Amino acid sequence: MADKKAKAEEKKEEDKKEEEQNGKAKDKQSEVKKEDAKSTDVEMKDAEETAAAASDEKTKTPNGDAAKKEDDDNKDKNTKTPEEIAAITEKLGKRLHFFFSDANLRFDRFMRTNLAETKNRMTLETLLKFNSIRTITKDPEHLKSAVTEHCSDLLELHDDGKCIGRKNPFDFEKAKGGNIDLSLVITNVPVKDGRYEVPFPELYPLFEGYGTVAMVKYRFGKFASREEKRKSRGGRPTGEAFVEFSTTEELKKAAEELIRKDDESPKKTLYLKETELKIVTMRKWIEENEANKKATQNDDDDDGDKETKKRGRDDRDKDDDDEDVKVPEFKLDWKKGCVIRVKGLPEKCDREAILEMMKSYEEALDGMPYVDYSRGQKDGAIRFKEPKEETIKEICKKLKEGELKILDTKVEDSELLEGEEETKYWNEFIEFKNKQMKQRAIQDSQRRRRGGGGYRGRGGRGGRGGGGRGRNKRGRY
Repeated sequence: MADKKAKAEEKKEEDKKEEEQNGKAKDKQSEVKKEDAKSTDVEMKDAEETAAAASDEKTKTPNGDAAKKEDDDNKDKNTKTPEEIAAITEKLGKRLHFFFSDANLRFDRFMRTNLAETKNRMTLETLLKFNSIRTITKDPEHLKSAVTEHCSDLLELHDDGKCIGRKNPFDFEKAKGGNIDLSLVITNVPVKDGRYEVPFPELYPLFEGYGTVAMVKYRFGKFASREEKRKSRGGRPTGEAFVEFSTTEELKKAAEELIRKDDESPKKTLYLKETELKIVTMRKWIEENEANKKATQNDDDDDGDKETKKRGRDDRDKDDDDEDVKVPEFKLDWKKGCVIRVKGLPEKCDREAILEMMKSYEEALDGMPYVDYSRGQKDGAIRFKEPKEETIKEICKKLKEGELKILDTKVEDSELLEGEEETKYWNEFIEFKNKQMKQRAIQDSQRRRRGGGGYRGRGGRGGRGGGGRGRNKRGRY
């Protein structure tokens, strides 16, 4: 009996413990549920805050910023005083004079190529993307005023004021080397820690008393090692600068006062960072460099073997061959009745818009025509592969009458070129293609010959939009 009673007590005790454990488990589950609910509330709150932040961010979209920027620009235009506008156009005049100058176009491939491809014109839209112009203004009317008030000797407006071009188109071949008799070479320019100590614009005031300084460029050479190149942010400064004047008279005036004659000191000595600058004409500098090269070659010939001499001759022969650039002649056996001239194209027109208008005629023409047009121009031409007389006349008539539209806009006029007008069009096109091919051949030849040192340099024109091009930055401040 005692045993049974003890066992009953023991079982009762075990049941009690089990009940307590179950109760704790339920309490724990309840706490977990509460925590989950609490956590869910927090997550929902975070999600709501994130959504609100995203909503706020949407109000700061680029379009919103652009709209605000446009409002600021309009406000800025409206608040300019006549004196401020006069100061703006004067600054723009200096920038435009520099960009379209011979001094810049000799080195500026972007400007030169753009002008060649757009028949000596550049749109205001493109110019307003140049860093040094857009920091002055964003208003195309200011550019127009700068041309008429400050650059009429060099530039003129085209295409109803949408483009700017030189009055006398730039001839790269004639201008090549034209800077030699206009330039001084400055040596002993202070360099520290692999950089020029003084920004190049600080050289302008030193020489502007002698005339108009067209350009200042710092010179950079080869790196001594890969390690030096890796550590440098640009080229290796040679301690030299080129200063180009606008006329030979201005150069002579500066040379007369700043260059040493025989053993005599110059009439005036220039300093930069308390360092005396040495000055010679570029013509003299080139002659001295050539003499030094010949002397070095003679020394090498005296000390070298036959194989070394032969290799040197081969290299020089190769350089001579590169000097005579071979340019293939562009020829075209054009056919009559294949060109429609279109006048008064819509403001936002481009080649794609004109081709879109021509899509319905692709089959009848056995392919799409070529569009002779650059964005921003007022007039253009549509050039067909074959003289599909009826189809081409139909297109010309419908353009003239407004049945065919470009960007839902009727053009001012269209005509099928004939006789002298047609011949003139094709002759100008062939001449343009030959100039373009020659310029590219010269550039390719120069690129092949170009090694370190040489005339690589930095100046800085304040930049165009979208980053620099190579190491030759030039500027007029």
